[in-house]
Amino acid sequence: MFSQLDAALERTPTTSAHYRVFLMVAAGSLFNVIEQYNAGYASPVLRDLWGLSATAVSALSTATFLAMAAGSLATGYLADRFGRKYLFMVNVGLYTAGSLLAALAPNYLTLFIARVIIGMGLGGEIGLGYTVLAEIVKAKVRGAFASSLALISSGVGVFAASGLAALILGPLSTPLGGESIAWRWLFGIMVIPAFLILFFRRYIPETPRYLLRQGHVEEVNAILSRFAAGKLSDGAGVETKTWITAAEGTRVSVGQEKVAFSELFVAGLRRRTFVAWALTLAQFGGFATFAIFTPTLFEARGLSVSSSLLFATVANFAGLIGAAVGVLTAQYMRRRAVYAIGGAVLVFTIGALATTSSAVLTLTLAALMQFVFQTVNSTNWCYLPELFPTRVRAVGAGTATTVGMLASGFGPLVAGALIDGYGIPAVFLFLGVLVSVFCVASRFGPETRGIDLVEVASDIEEERNPIGA
Repeated sequence: MFSQLDAALERTPTTSAHYRVFLMVAAGSLFNVIEQYNAGYASPVLRDLWGLSATAVSALSTATFLAMAAGSLATGYLADRFGRKYLFMVNVGLYTAGSLLAALAPNYLTLFIARVIIGMGLGGEIGLGYTVLAEIVKAKVRGAFASSLALISSGVGVFAASGLAALILGPLSTPLGGESIAWRWLFGIMVIPAFLILFFRRYIPETPRYLLRQGHVEEVNAILSRFAAGKLSDGAGVETKTWITAAEGTRVSVGQEKVAFSELFVAGLRRRTFVAWALTLAQFGGFATFAIFTPTLFEARGLSVSSSLLFATVANFAGLIGAAVGVLTAQYMRRRAVYAIGGAVLVFTIGALATTSSAVLTLTLAALMQFVFQTVNSTNWCYLPELFPTRVRAVGAGTATTVGMLASGFGPLVAGALIDGYGIPAVFLFLGVLVSVFCVASRFGPETRGIDLVEVASDIEEERNPIGA
């Protein structure tokens, strides 16, 4: 039946319904990134207002990332059991509640708890969003959809976060009640778009792949017909065509009600799972470490704090361009080629950064680093859901994202310890190791650009039962 589904998706034009689902997913991802960074931008105000140490303030961001890791893991597992749409709504509800609690927090402990709640919702949002898009669009445009989502979240989101914080904690601070109140607006304002997303996501249908695995053939045919007609509402009056010919209640295979983490380590899937983990560990950890390390690097080149932040902003702008270019590379370049070329450029750039003392050259190289990291990031988000068959796609992508979130949380801490103990050169060595990991790991994964998702399962069966075995 999955072969019929893939054939139906390939015959169906990409309509306005697909783009509306994309916009609803992308909006959540955009606000996701803003939520990730707003605690860091508010940290100077919180430190002065509540007399907090730098460690206590940074713990708010660490708690968010670690909770995101837990949320990603839990959502991946639950989405494969209860459906993508249900968990999509739960995720938005969690970080909406967390944002409201953060805005009203009377003390540090309450704010810390709020950041944990926010992180749980954010973590589930990331991997699930890419999984939903991968399961509703044809192979030809899957790369463009996923990389565009990465552009909006990782590229636009970082700039939106800094711009919003600069506005609320800067020119609008006094009208909003001064610094002692403005930081609450920074957290609380995210409740408004979160409520809007929660409202409009009611119209996102369950993915046909999940429904087909559950035997809901009639609902699959209805959803495919609406997508083909550019409609999302089940009351749109669209004639239902027979895309899947199986009888209602027919499941793809027996015994699919329960999804266990152990299934990621069976023959045929085990290598893909470890490849996905290695790629996200290296990509997430390397990007987060370098992004946080960049201002410190510029200060080490003799720049003032304000100049360092300005140079870091310029470097981040190059990252935004890289995310835009990533849309094209994910659509037209082989996945493994992007990893190989991007990794080679990053290794060269890290080596050059470690040996130069020029502030201008450092800016140029840092901008190149951000550009390449964001370009590779677009391909990374395309690749993760493509590595796994439908049955465990959400849990597979979710566990990989969990590993990435852990790396994002602990990577900067490792870099800080290296600076304290061995100086800045040790951080370059650390980054070089991380980049080398995804260069090597990508060589062990299959090439997936442009293939039907049903072929993923076929390839795994071949790996599990090789000819002549």
